[in-house]
Amino acid sequence: MAGSSFGLNGVGERMDERPSPCGVASCETCEEAHQQGLARARFVARLGHTLRTPLNGIQGFSQILLQETAGPLNARQRAHVQRIEEAGERLLSLIDGLTELSRIHAGETEPQVSVTDVAQVVKRVLEGHRTEAEAKGVSISVRIDRQIPGVEADPDLLAGVVSRLVSNAIRHGQERGRVDIVGTLDGGGIEGSRTLTLAVVDDGPGIRADELPRLTRDTEPPRTSTAGSKRNGLGLVVTKRLVDLLGGRLRISSEPGRGTRAVVELPWVVLRTQPSGESAGHVSAPRDHAPDALASVTRE
Repeated sequence: MAGSSFGLNGVGERMDERPSPCGVASCETCEEAHQQGLARARFVARLGHTLRTPLNGIQGFSQILLQETAGPLNARQRAHVQRIEEAGERLLSLIDGLTELSRIHAGETEPQVSVTDVAQVVKRVLEGHRTEAEAKGVSISVRIDRQIPGVEADPDLLAGVVSRLVSNAIRHGQERGRVDIVGTLDGGGIEGSRTLTLAVVDDGPGIRADELPRLTRDTEPPRTSTAGSKRNGLGLVVTKRLVDLLGGRLRISSEPGRGTRAVVELPWVVLRTQPSGESAGHVSAPRDHAPDALASVTRE
């Protein structure tokens, strides 16, 4: 896709691995500040879990009201309750992002490496987004290169990355639109190694070039970009940190009116080759919202 791009690379930096700001490893003042930072990060992570409980209650009662089990709502009442539910969803998303980010900073998110089937990770993620895609009538096309073997990676961290990118693509894409997920094996990638490239492309309103660098910064919230696109959460900040932990790179390219393309590049160690008969191909939430819309992931 044409447009502006912004690249990020480097392995994720945890607070327990950062060098002393003054360059002296034994500096007591720096060590004390370091431990205070760890304590703050862990406190924020615990606080996030605590805040979820009342918010889940608000969301639950909002949904009950919208189902009208306690009695019918007029149009104005329904609109107000929908706004409450939407605001609660945004706040839950922010709390989840803040909690995960704090855990990463505190060094509590460690990669657990195992043999990982990329196509199966994508399939598992899409099953979790079935309802979200069907609600907007979004068709999801998945093309995974048949040559991609089993790889040495953390399947849960990889699933977290793919899930956040897919959720963003569905949320910010067009109603009854399309999301494309493409997995390829490239040569000459990060530091000359062979690279797994996963791209998630939406057909949304796009993002201005000056907004792209803000999307993955945890030091300042991004402003609302083009009309209809409010990428002002922590989803991409957390995604970037997870990609860092996997030793990869996140690139985002976009332009107003042309959608957004998020690309994850991951170097790997090849452990085994997938059997050629494994499934591969196209996943969709079709226009009639069939119940098995996201039933399969295919390889090409």
